[in-house]
Amino acid sequence: MNISKKFVIPVAFLCGGLIVFFGMQMFFMSRPHAPFGFPPANVSVLKVIKENLPFSVQYPAKVAAYQETQIKALVSGNLIDSPYEAGDYVKEGALLFEIDPTLYQQAFNKAKANYQKAKSNLWQIERTFKRVEKLYKTKSVSLEHFDKAKSAYQMALAGVNIAKAEFDTANTQLDYTKVRAPYDGIVSKSVLSNGDFISPQIGNAFLTTMVQIDKVYVNFAFPSKDYELQQKLMSQGIMKFTNDKLEANVILEDGTELPNVAKVSFIDSYIDTKTQSIRARTEIDNQDKKMLPGNFVRIKLSGLEFENVYVIPDRAVMQGEKGPFVYVVEGGKAVVRPVKLGMLSEKGRVIFKGLSDGQEVIIDGTVKVRPNATVMIQQ
Repeated sequence: MNISKKFVIPVAFLCGGLIVFFGMQMFFMSRPHAPFGFPPANVSVLKVIKENLPFSVQYPAKVAAYQETQIKALVSGNLIDSPYEAGDYVKEGALLFEIDPTLYQQAFNKAKANYQKAKSNLWQIERTFKRVEKLYKTKSVSLEHFDKAKSAYQMALAGVNIAKAEFDTANTQLDYTKVRAPYDGIVSKSVLSNGDFISPQIGNAFLTTMVQIDKVYVNFAFPSKDYELQQKLMSQGIMKFTNDKLEANVILEDGTELPNVAKVSFIDSYIDTKTQSIRARTEIDNQDKKMLPGNFVRIKLSGLEFENVYVIPDRAVMQGEKGPFVYVVEGGKAVVRPVKLGMLSEKGRVIFKGLSDGQEVIIDGTVKVRPNATVMIQQ
């Protein structure tokens, strides 16, 4: 039989097409597939196991001076010297201001002389009194003579005490003409100039301000709900202190975490109803002067630990109508597992309930995952 070439060529193409079609169909049928004909989603998983997790949390904070003092004059007079520059770091006892000491030096010299005179007078009268006292005991002088000698001695003794008090006052006032730094710290600009008259009596005794920064306060506040949750978790045995108190580190605005560690020294006893937060404070060493009063920083609190919890990346947690859930891979499929969330730590999201040891939680590729759909785990 003769078959036309025009007929043979289309048949050949048809047969070839059928072979390719059925071959492709067999290929895809042999691979895992998702519902509705979509290919399986490629996912990354994390095999979870319970662990103890050190917990830390950060809050906005502000640095405050450990001490801030108004430097004031305690005596009147003309300002004659202020040998520091505004912003200088000075040591305790450093001279900051000097008030004209002329009148105070004169008063001191006079008080010193009167004190020495009173002591000399007392010495003479005391010797006389002791002689009279001996004679009186032997009935050699009358009672009246003894009383006069005793009275003179007591008056001389009182005179010494008065002179000593006046001497001390004059000495103190002379000392006050030199205004010194009460501690190591930074001194602000003087509000007065040399030659200005200063007088505490007329209200212009203020000279400048000084702050101590070798140690600083870091003030912060944390939400009351965080505190309530912490107390609840500790009562349930899920969380515990690793030390007796919370520890604090400071993180500067540029992200640098300072190595200085301090204890939280103060937590307020009531909730601020306006902000629903609780005020707290820590004292921290600042010998390197990296923090100044007024700096905005972050405070990192640590010293707490979760016991027997799961930790997964926060991106693995999904939100559904019934609450948070994660996908776990079981039998090659993505299965929904509702979970009870804990706090977000630096390592990841804490999971209190909903997972079991060894489960593979999908942590990447969740956007393309559907419940009970087949998935391909990327190695």
